[in-house]
Amino acid sequence: MHGIDFAVADLAPGAVRCGDRGDTIGEFEARIQNQGDTTLGLRVHIQIENQRLRMWAGANRLGSWPLEEVGIERLTPFRFRVVIEGDPMIVAPEDPTGFAAATNAFIDVRAPRFGLADRIRSDREA
Repeated sequence: MHGIDFAVADLAPGAVRCGDRGDTIGEFEARIQNQGDTTLGLRVHIQIENQRLRMWAGANRLGSWPLEEVGIERLTPFRFRVVIEGDPMIVAPEDPTGFAAATNAFIDVRAPRFGLADRIRSDREA
């Protein structure tokens, strides 16, 4: 699972590689699913420590990756797109604020990214 040729182009503009974040330590319970999957997803434990991201599903270790080879982008206030080994997945942590802080995946509040402004305009016009 090492020696990944990570393509930053796989992430949207403004997304950053996890290795750009420093030595943040955090542990999170989350659900992961393949991008486009509509199921509830697999329950996992994520650990971010010593420049690595480690993931477990119950007692099964799913993997350990150097942070500089992991891409994380915040999609919504509660969901993140994580790219590991070129494979994108959607991560929904129980503590999205803590996960965002640990991974430095913040929302650019200057951009109407989540459509709130459009929904307000639509309601006013109706």
